[in-house]
Amino acid sequence: MTIIPPTQIQLIPWDPNSEEHINRLILQRLACGWGAENVRETWCKQQQEGHKSLHWIVLKPTPQTPLQLTTHLTSFPQESTPLPYPTSPNTPHSSHPRSEEHSSFIPIGHISLDADEADPPGKLSYDLQNVFRITAFYISKPLQGLKVGSLAMDEVERMAKGRGRKALVLSTAADEYPGREGRFVAMGKTLPVHSVSKWYARRGYELYKTVEEAWFDVDSTGKTWHISAVFMKKDIGGEL
Repeated sequence: MTIIPPTQIQLIPWDPNSEEHINRLILQRLACGWGAENVRETWCKQQQEGHKSLHWIVLKPTPQTPLQLTTHLTSFPQESTPLPYPTSPNTPHSSHPRSEEHSSFIPIGHISLDADEADPPGKLSYDLQNVFRITAFYISKPLQGLKVGSLAMDEVERMAKGRGRKALVLSTAADEYPGREGRFVAMGKTLPVHSVSKWYARRGYELYKTVEEAWFDVDSTGKTWHISAVFMKKDIGGEL
């Protein structure tokens, strides 16, 4: 019987001074459905100043990696050009040392670990200090069944521990809110089968805040559909 090795990943820093890295992140944010306009306007500066620590999610080589990358690139052929490893001295450390045998890579997603200084203003503020915020979490849709998301969360949680912060926090769409089903129909999307917030809850994250009309979509007729958000936290050391 053939034993299939488990999928493995590594996190490689996003380089805010590289046009290739910037353009690829914009493509992936467009695929995600939000935040593409933030890449140049906000995220580059935050990454350069050390307030944001955005990393690419990259498959580590296994016998299955070529097929997995083909699956990803079949859906996103514009991402087929490998990216160079970051060279900027102020780029955060990757989760694994760079191999001299591999000078480029093809990311299949990204995830960010943000400091207090990157906390958004207004009602979308996390309302907590001395924490890390897990934001901009995206996995290529055709690869979402490979547990890549769990592996990426394992890595950022490992990175966060021992760095003097009290908790990890994140936000995601609520499971129920007015107009939810109508929004998915209007936007031509399929209702999710699984609850994202329950997935985070199984990882130890607890609800501490709900925001009505946190985000919005605009459909082809110009109608605005509001989305409610839940904010969740996981203590990693001490009291808040």
